[in-house]
Amino acid sequence: MTPQQFLAEFGHIAGAPGGIARLRGLVLQLAVSGRMVEPSNSGRSVADEINAACKLRLAYESKIGLRTTRLHPPINSEPFDIPSHWQWVRLEQLTLYIQRGKGPTYASGGSTYVVSQKCIQWSGFNLQPARHLADTSLSEYGEERFLCGGDLLWNSTGTGTAGRVAIYPLKTTERAVADSHVTVIRLANSIPS
Repeated sequence: MTPQQFLAEFGHIAGAPGGIARLRGLVLQLAVSGRMVEPSNSGRSVADEINAACKLRLAYESKIGLRTTRLHPPINSEPFDIPSHWQWVRLEQLTLYIQRGKGPTYASGGSTYVVSQKCIQWSGFNLQPARHLADTSLSEYGEERFLCGGDLLWNSTGTGTAGRVAIYPLKTTERAVADSHVTVIRLANSIPS
């Protein structure tokens, strides 16, 4: 089926029983198998990208006084086949920071929000259900724990909520930290749109 045929028949496919779910599955399968984008011709190898990310992470860690991350060894085997223009790497090789949040001391008001699982929805990020962190406990949080625009927030625990991912907004003036049910992933060289 050509893209033109698909678009012409889209209404019929979407209107069929279970059609939307099947379309979602198709798009997910195409994305995971690397068939949604063309291979990059940027001239930079995956090794170049990893080296750049490692340099950024080291600079970031020294800037905020974090101990240097001890990286795990490279991946030796491929769990499943991937497109030829992809490469297996560990997530830590592409990030500045990966850490679960910590258990907060809540207050009825304060200068900092606590992002919980309720804030991370399938539809995106919503600060509305967030509670406040007690200002008296701010000294227990290192600078790296305060959320930055573009951080990936992943519900890493919870029945019915585990697996949801949202991006912390780029243009926010609110200070926030994550609670212990949310993992923060700060990518080294990616700015979400």
